[in-house]
Amino acid sequence: MASKIFKLGGGLLIVLFLILSSCKSSNSDPEDSGITYWINSSRVPCVGVSPMECLQVRQSESADWQLFYADIE
Repeated sequence: MASKIFKLGGGLLIVLFLILSSCKSSNSDPEDSGITYWINSSRVPCVGVSPMECLQVRQSESADWQLFYADIE
């Protein structure tokens, strides 16, 4: 009887260890989890759902400007 309890307890410990070891911690370092955008100095007319003014953004200094329809907080 006691050996069954120890086997069951050991099995539960192994399962618990496997579950906990598979968890991934989140990295809160902002330099590792972001994209850098260049933002133009003024908004330009554009059409999203309706006519509006959009930001122009690009991901490198040599890339073409692209319209960005949302605001940046």
